[in-house]
Amino acid sequence: MAAIDRADLTEMSDDDQHKEVYAYAGLALYFAQVVEQSLVQMIVVTQISEGKLDPSLPAYDKLVDRLDRNTLGQALRSARAHTQLSDEQEAMATEALRLRNFVVHSFFRERIELFLTEAGRKLMCDELAAAAELFARTDELLTESMFAMGIAFGLTRERAQEQLEAMKARWRDG
Repeated sequence: MAAIDRADLTEMSDDDQHKEVYAYAGLALYFAQVVEQSLVQMIVVTQISEGKLDPSLPAYDKLVDRLDRNTLGQALRSARAHTQLSDEQEAMATEALRLRNFVVHSFFRERIELFLTEAGRKLMCDELAAAAELFARTDELLTESMFAMGIAFGLTRERAQEQLEAMKARWRDG
């Protein structure tokens, strides 16, 4: 993943700088949710590769629906129960969980004084961009492992990309 550009707030009004902080917060939260979905997909692929789940049966939809309601912490606990995470995956996912919880529950409360200055808002944007990058790297690591497991039943990056392009075409064509 390419690094996320850091904000240049120097030509922005205070209001626009505040909006930029919120935009970086949104980006970080987006990538945190991507990590959640990576864990869900990793669990599903593990279940399929071990022959415990048939992807064509209603049990597949039921499992995905249940897992989609989980928080990141619940998804990580479930992933640990269903698959073997490498030391690197475990460390990154644990840090992603800690950082996600901080961004969601404490970031703005603990950084409120930084909103008062341009330099403080820049620090907030940089911190949120760094969080988004960590979440994106965690997703990449988990996704790599998921595709390695999925090869056994034809799940490859190329096939996933084909499915994505087909989905885009359906949306584009109406």
